[in-house]
Amino acid sequence: MIDAGIILAGSSDLPVADNNLRRGMQSAVDRLTDAGQVLGEAEAISPEEALRTHTEWAARACGLLGDRGTLEVGKLADITVFSDSPLTAPSIADLGIVLTVLGGEVSFDGRA
Repeated sequence: MIDAGIILAGSSDLPVADNNLRRGMQSAVDRLTDAGQVLGEAEAISPEEALRTHTEWAARACGLLGDRGTLEVGKLADITVFSDSPLTAPSIADLGIVLTVLGGEVSFDGRA
C-alpha cells in the first residue's frame, strides 16, 4: 500500500485490541502472530514507516497536517518521548514512555 502511494494511518483498533500503539507499530514491522508465525511478510513496513502511521501520515489522512503530525515551528507541540529510538530499538513494543507533552504542556513525566 505504502509503495503504491497510499497514505497509511495507524490506529489502535480499540476496543477490539488493546490501546498500546507501540505494540501495533511493532506488529506492522515484524508481522508476527501470537503463535510466532510471520503473517504476510511482504506487507511488513519499516520502523520509520510504522512511526509515520501514527504521526505525519495520520495527520495527513485526517486533513490536519497544517498544525500537527510533524515537529515544526507553529505546529501543536504534542509529542511522546520514548525510552529509546523506535527507529533502532530491537522492539518498539518494549519501549517505555518517558514523557508526553500535549498542547505544549507536560501531561506525563516518568522521569520523577
